[in-house]
Amino acid sequence: MTTDANESKCNIILPPGNILNTDISINHAGKINFPNNPEQPLLPHVESKIKDGVITVRTLVFINSSAENPELKISQLFSINNSGKCQLQFFIHCDTEEIDRLMDEKTEDSYIAYSVEFTTQDTNGFPYGIYLKDIEITQTFLWNIDPKTSRGTETVVQTTDD
Repeated sequence: MTTDANESKCNIILPPGNILNTDISINHAGKINFPNNPEQPLLPHVESKIKDGVITVRTLVFINSSAENPELKISQLFSINNSGKCQLQFFIHCDTEEIDRLMDEKTEDSYIAYSVEFTTQDTNGFPYGIYLKDIEITQTFLWNIDPKTSRGTETVVQTTDD
C-alpha cells in the first residue's frame, strides 16, 4: 500500500479472463463477526445451475468493510481442471477506486455478507467444439488484490428443468 496521494492505495492485480457484460444482482445479506480472523477473505458459498444454455451463479460473499453497496465485476475464464473436466472460473472483483473505498472502511473482525447473482452465455475463449453444456464445474473466487490471498469455491454445475 502506498501513501502517495496521487497513487492508488493498492497495487491491484486484475484477475484473469474477460469481464462479463451481464447484469449482476448484489444484495445485502447480513453481517458476521470473526474476532482474531486472519488477513484472508472468507470462502464464498456458491450454487451453479444450467438451463436452456444459460449458466446461473448464485453466491454469498463476505467483505470485511463497512462501506455499503460494493460495485463488483465478474470475470470469466474457461479451463480444464486436473480431472480433465471443462470448467468456468468466475472472479468477483472491483476496480482500484472501489478497492480504495472498501479499504478506507476496512474492519478487522466483521464482514458484511452479500448475495451476488449473475448469468453467462459467453463462450469467449472456449476451444473449438466446447459449449456451455459441456461445463461440469465452476470455480468462483472472491478476488483480493493479492492473488495469493484470493479464495475460491468449486461447485458442480446442476442441470434444472424448472
